[in-house]
Amino acid sequence: MCIFWAPNSIQSSLIHKAMKKKSIPNEYRVREGAHNWTYWRESLPEVLRFISDAFHQK
Repeated sequence: MCIFWAPNSIQSSLIHKAMKKKSIPNEYRVREGAHNWTYWRESLPEVLRFISDAFHQK
């Protein structure tokens, strides 16, 4: 599984669409913001929970 947590961007959207077209499992979430430390710091707790849950799936 691949995950994108990205500021609203055309590039991220295109990658998500290409992966979906090839049936590659992925999750795509968009938030307003810039590609800077404030954005990532605020996103980090949710991202880490998601990744942890993915690793612990049976």
